[in-house]
Amino acid sequence: MRRPNSPAIATFACVASLILAGCWQSDKPLMTAADSEQPIESGVYSYDMGNDDVQASSLLRFPGGGYIYYVKDEGALALMVRQVAKDWYVLQVSGDEGPDVLYGFGHREGNKVTIYDPVDCPEYLSDIKGLTIDGSDCEFGTLDALLEAGRRIVNHPKRDEVLEDPSGVLMLDTREDIY
Repeated sequence: MRRPNSPAIATFACVASLILAGCWQSDKPLMTAADSEQPIESGVYSYDMGNDDVQASSLLRFPGGGYIYYVKDEGALALMVRQVAKDWYVLQVSGDEGPDVLYGFGHREGNKVTIYDPVDCPEYLSDIKGLTIDGSDCEFGTLDALLEAGRRIVNHPKRDEVLEDPSGVLMLDTREDIY
């Protein structure tokens, strides 16, 4: 898997928490703005990555679908979101550098989104057309394959074994002095 190489991509990858040993990726974006849902309101958010590392960021609904995720002094990235089960979403992260698009999961509870990493690509997904398993990576060729894999993961009785512990929490921040 290619790792982000710019501050903005690295920051968003931390926010989306998609840089682990195993990852879900594609060579091109599979979700367009028209495909993306907007279940989270625009606003200023605090992203808690654990170990007392909290970062201010903005999440802005993009007209037509999807979001722009902005971190001050680091830039903006496109975030597409698609529901795969009640309050569970597949997140697509893409920037302007590097050919890979990365995916993760978000679980929404009101104005809080808990971010999860898909660690290794589980063998029980191997029958999905449009998905290639390369070592521990899931490489997606179609949106249908991505959404089917997402549904299987979040509805699996052993979901926690695939997602592990949350890697961060994005929460709407109502403080006026956050920036």
